[in-house]
Amino acid sequence: MDKIKDYLPIGLLLPFMMILAFEGMLIYGGGFYKQSLSNKISNLETSLNSREEENLNKLTKNETYFVFSQAVNIVEILKERKDIIKIVNRFNSLMPKFLRLDNFTFNSSLNTISFSGSVQGWDNFFKFKNYLTSENKYFSGKIESGPNYNEGTVNFSAVISLKPDFYQ
Repeated sequence: MDKIKDYLPIGLLLPFMMILAFEGMLIYGGGFYKQSLSNKISNLETSLNSREEENLNKLTKNETYFVFSQAVNIVEILKERKDIIKIVNRFNSLMPKFLRLDNFTFNSSLNTISFSGSVQGWDNFFKFKNYLTSENKYFSGKIESGPNYNEGTVNFSAVISLKPDFYQ
């Protein structure tokens, strides 16, 4: 034992041994803490899942809830439903007779009608453009693309945003 002391002084060896022991305690403590948190999380997840199933079973047993919710859904759908035939007829009654439609799209979520069409000559195009962009209580419109002139016919695309008076 005397010979080891001669080669390695205790003042040099003791701090390294203390650091190694401290690291070992940190590693063991970290692993223990991680396992403890993992157990708590799994217990909470189990508890949450069981309560969720309990509440779902209570709701499914309560048939009046489902009947009422379905009735409310039907009423909401009927309120939001827009009859496309009425929309097309209303659109036709508001548009000039010289307008020829090539494509018609109604977007109920945005409350818009997009269409591409054509008119004969520039005079009719400018009349239609003035009508489309003028302020009225049914819609507000704008020309999206065009005009393109081809052999006496002016082609264009337009979008109109429908106002609430359009549906009455």
